[in-house]
Amino acid sequence: MRNSTKAYILSLIAVFFWSTVATAFKLTLRYVTPYEMLFYAVITTVIITGFIIFFKKRKIEWNKKAIFLGILNPFLYYILLFEAYNRLLAQQALCINYLWPLVLVLISVLFGKEKLILRSITGILLGFLGVVLVATKGDYRALAVSDLKGVIFALLSTVVWAVYWHINRKIKVNAEDKLFQGFLFALPFLLFVLFIQGIRWPGTRGLIGSLYIGTFEMGITFLVWLSSLQIAKNVHSIASLIYLAPPLSLLIIAVVLKEKIYPATLLGLLFVLTGVWLARSE
Repeated sequence: MRNSTKAYILSLIAVFFWSTVATAFKLTLRYVTPYEMLFYAVITTVIITGFIIFFKKRKIEWNKKAIFLGILNPFLYYILLFEAYNRLLAQQALCINYLWPLVLVLISVLFGKEKLILRSITGILLGFLGVVLVATKGDYRALAVSDLKGVIFALLSTVVWAVYWHINRKIKVNAEDKLFQGFLFALPFLLFVLFIQGIRWPGTRGLIGSLYIGTFEMGITFLVWLSSLQIAKNVHSIASLIYLAPPLSLLIIAVVLKEKIYPATLLGLLFVLTGVWLARSE
């Protein structure tokens, strides 16, 4: 199989699984708390990445910065994201979360000394307008947000992820090692929180959902996506496939969760993705 074909297949596999996780979040949160879901998902990711590293028979390249990134991701980022999904409609949390590339642009301007050009400004404004549409279900004049805390959690998650990504891309360590170290370091923090809240058995459905999230949101899918980018001849064409994930996610949300997809959600998502495209295009 040619590398270009293999790259497309791997990237489409990653896009498909990422398209299912919004629904998986909502389904699993019916049986567990956000902290419980994150705890079991992180353990799953640590086991998977640890097994991959062991199978390849190589030593882990330890890095202090990579280890401490675990505080940002998965600990803080997913706590905020799961709290948002726990409070909002899946379609709302999904669309707001896709704002993170625009937040990354702002962070790169503030801390990376990058210039903010007109195209990026337009994209950022368009993206935030899309978030307002999604959060208010189109009733932007009254700003009737169904759950303000949920929207704040979702927005804060984009900030945390953008900060994480800004730092992460400067650390020259194998992706598997970075993932393993960060997630391993996050476990004690999660254990401490669960110790305060009280650790309980998640039940079969809660456990299966958490295992699925740890495998296909945090673990294998991320590595599959990176593999597709590494062997691709045209990285931009592969990277653009990620835009298939949001509409596919909405379709799965509508079919499985039976959520009514609001017209404002579709328009808001279009604004957000157009904004991301404008801000990132060269």
